[in-house]
Amino acid sequence: MAVQTKNVEYSKEIDDVAFLLVKIVADIRQGKGIAEVVSGAVAPLVDALAGVDQMGAEASANRKVALQTIGYRTGELTDAILGKS
Repeated sequence: MAVQTKNVEYSKEIDDVAFLLVKIVADIRQGKGIAEVVSGAVAPLVDALAGVDQMGAEASANRKVALQTIGYRTGELTDAILGKS
């Protein structure tokens, strides 16, 4: 299977929240302590909270891009939970 790089559009605010979720899950699965998980999540949490109220507008403005963003992060979340294949 050939893996290629592709530039894609993404929904920033949706991505910020999804990235936070992936980061927290990955850190927990790596066995990091709660203090380390929390301290590592502060900056992504600030980013996510800054735009959480805009997520609905992003999804309404371009449903396709919003779903692509979620799909992209879902792959990362799966790897965080199950480990990389």
